[in-house]
Amino acid sequence: MNANLLRAKIVEAGYNQGTFLLKVGIGNTSFWRKIRQKVPFTTVDIVRICDVLSLTADVRDRIFFGDELIQKISSGASGSPAVSPPKREAKPKAPAEPPPAWVTDFELYKTEGRAALDDLLADEAWLRKAEAYFPEGADIPLTVNRAWDTFWGEEAGWINKKKAKTQKINWGATLLNMDRRNVVYKKGASYGGTGINRGNTGAKRGFSALERQRGFE
Repeated sequence: MNANLLRAKIVEAGYNQGTFLLKVGIGNTSFWRKIRQKVPFTTVDIVRICDVLSLTADVRDRIFFGDELIQKISSGASGSPAVSPPKREAKPKAPAEPPPAWVTDFELYKTEGRAALDDLLADEAWLRKAEAYFPEGADIPLTVNRAWDTFWGEEAGWINKKKAKTQKINWGATLLNMDRRNVVYKKGASYGGTGINRGNTGAKRGFSALERQRGFE
């Protein structure tokens, strides 16, 4: 460890000790323990110091490893083992978040999904929002229940949600985004405000396989 050379490079770069230590993120006490070789500089310390002071590889080795390292590197060609310069430490990868329990349990998916739909149907704010989203004359409770009974409450709906790889299903958004062709209308209501009277035909027919694939996303 060549402490004098390090101090000279700090001054040469225009820092005093306080501003330098703030820049490299090392505490004053820790720095003095390391510069007096009570404890070694870590690889991260050395990389930061080299970056801040723009040290060349040669100067870095002279400061932190002294003549001993240089001699070993020089003797590498004659058969003695050469010492590699310190490498940047790779940042550890964050552990992958485990999938929610409903992904592997169809019955749990149905239980949680049905409960979420019941909560939506009891939520006046969501119902008002749905009235604004759906065509005029739509029977929202019947539409929601029909969507659950014919698709989302079946394995096809479960598989659809698993493919999305979501941690928590947003049932409110799912239902608001459904295909308007699958809306069930109140008896006597016009078809989306077009003046074509549907009666309650929509309530009597089920959804086709094509509608199930296209109608819910």
